[in-house]
Amino acid sequence: MNFIKKLSGAGTDHVNKTSDKRIVLIINCFSLVLFAGAFLLILIRTALYYSLPGTPVMMKDNINIVIGAFLFLLPLVLNRFGYIQLAKLCLCWFPSIIIIALYISNNLITTSILTSQYESIYFFLLGVSAVPYLILDTSNKKEMITCLSAPFLLLIFCDYIIRFFGVEHSYEPGFEITRMRIFVAYLTLSGCCLIMKMLVEKQEQKNEILIKELEEKNKIIDHQAEKAIKESESKYRLLFEQAADAITLINADKIFEEVNSSACEMFGYSHEEFLLLRLEDVLDKDALKTNPLNLKILDDHKTVRNERILKRKNGSIFPAEVNVKKLPDGNYQSFIHDITNRKKAEREIIEAEEKFRTLVEKSLVGVYIIKEGKYAYVNPQFAQIFGYTQEELTNSYPVETVVHADDREKVKEYVRVRIEGEVESIHYEACGQKKNGDTIQMEVFGSKTIYEGKPAIIGTLMDTTENKLLQQQVLNQKIQEQKKIVRAMLNAEEKERNRIGQELHDNITQILAGTKLFLGLAAKDEFAAKGLINTSRELLDSAIEEMRSLSKSQVTPIKAINLKELINSLVDKLNTVSSIKTTVLFELNDPALEDDLKLNIYRIIQEQTNNILKHANASNITISLKDNNGFLYILIEDDGDGFDPSQKRNGIGLYNINDRVEAFNGTFHIDSSPGNGCRVKIKIPY
Repeated sequence: MNFIKKLSGAGTDHVNKTSDKRIVLIINCFSLVLFAGAFLLILIRTALYYSLPGTPVMMKDNINIVIGAFLFLLPLVLNRFGYIQLAKLCLCWFPSIIIIALYISNNLITTSILTSQYESIYFFLLGVSAVPYLILDTSNKKEMITCLSAPFLLLIFCDYIIRFFGVEHSYEPGFEITRMRIFVAYLTLSGCCLIMKMLVEKQEQKNEILIKELEEKNKIIDHQAEKAIKESESKYRLLFEQAADAITLINADKIFEEVNSSACEMFGYSHEEFLLLRLEDVLDKDALKTNPLNLKILDDHKTVRNERILKRKNGSIFPAEVNVKKLPDGNYQSFIHDITNRKKAEREIIEAEEKFRTLVEKSLVGVYIIKEGKYAYVNPQFAQIFGYTQEELTNSYPVETVVHADDREKVKEYVRVRIEGEVESIHYEACGQKKNGDTIQMEVFGSKTIYEGKPAIIGTLMDTTENKLLQQQVLNQKIQEQKKIVRAMLNAEEKERNRIGQELHDNITQILAGTKLFLGLAAKDEFAAKGLINTSRELLDSAIEEMRSLSKSQVTPIKAINLKELINSLVDKLNTVSSIKTTVLFELNDPALEDDLKLNIYRIIQEQTNNILKHANASNITISLKDNNGFLYILIEDDGDGFDPSQKRNGIGLYNINDRVEAFNGTFHIDSSPGNGCRVKIKIPY
């Protein structure tokens, strides 16, 4: 079969067009068919020869047929050597010529043949006259005329040729073939063949146009595909090289075939060094003992993800997440991501969670998480505050179980607004109810969060029952101290009135009485009047000065107060009336202070210096005033007897100082002990 295919395809490599290749194939096939038919005829005649041994011309006829058979192969041979046009001419002419020649050669002895044999020649000639239409191009008129002329002429003048060589045929009754009938048959057959040939050629032209269009489209598609492939390869190469993760390609022998630059950077090898490595060279041997390689799980070509301990060129190891897939060509592609930082972060998170849990579990403050209206978590302190165990409160009772009935609606509303996102956090106080029914005061803080994928509240709770009691006690104590201060102030005011009355009675009143006496004597004694009047004037001046001194000790300026002058005046008076040496260190930006603060500072210093004069038996006093970063620092220090600040005192001087300091949000501290003097430290913001 292969030999026949090669013979039928002989000469197709000399033409390019598909239609020309088809014509070559038709010529070759016709040659082979005629050749085979001739040899089939020989076989039949040989069989008849042996069945009728008295036939004397049989072998000579076979020789003629063999010669004709090989002449039928001439078009195939011409095609083989590229003579396509000559092969066409041979195929159109030779069959008719050879058949007539064989017919005449085989019948020269008999000189007369039957009408049926004679008619068979015409039928064969009619048949082979259709061959040119299968292999000729109707557009080539010259070729058509040349190739069709021989079959046509031989068909029309066949009987003349046969008779010319002395062969006649005997007529038998029945249908008779005439030239007109042969001509009509030829025209009919040729016309049909011509029409079919024209239709076929027209369709072939359309097909050629379509084929050309398809070829052009295929070229465009191939070009686009090639361009797309190149772009895809370029993009893949770009992604391959610029990928942050290491990408490797390993063959079936576990040898690296390709790696990207990230892999070289991750492992510390150059590209050339990497391609000489085996897979085992980058795996930690100790880790392989507990997590050995198993490439069989990749046989289904699915991506497998796992974590491995890998080894760098310098011998250091690092954890990595490896995604491996077996490719259709048997290689293995892997994506390697260094998870050192992630592992470190995971450890830190675990440690932080452990620290947080320890802190929460050991906390002296109740910690809780509310989810879906129940306590999803409470720490031991929270459970202890209300007399429950952690297990009893966790995911069992509603939130309001530990809330007093009077505050339950308020607490439920606070929970709702945070869960629904109306507010983020709330800080409130409420009454709680312990498991045994006791009521407690509690301070609660909670913020919205997400716990186990659902809205929740996390917060803290403190039992403030004792604090409330202490606050009430402190408040009551302060009220009593205020009452005591008020009583002391009233007593002090009364004493001050008595002192002023005594000053007026013992001093100013006596001076005025003496003035009145001298003025009365001056009225009675004219000669001594002038001297008495002068004496009276001096007494009046003395009374006025005493009044001024008394008023000045009771009144301070209320506007444009100069604190430094007030303190210096106070110190001058102190130095005048006592033997105590007083030193002032004034380092204040005076204008920056408000007048009410200045006056308050003056009264504090005045109160403490009076305390020192009355009780300390001091020799030296130091008064220091400084400011720094928005705070005023006052230090009043003496070297007197000192006292124990923890002991209860009857006086109100230090209480007055403390109240004045607290009125300006300051702090007040006393540092003293018996025999070591006293230091009053005050800090006031301004």
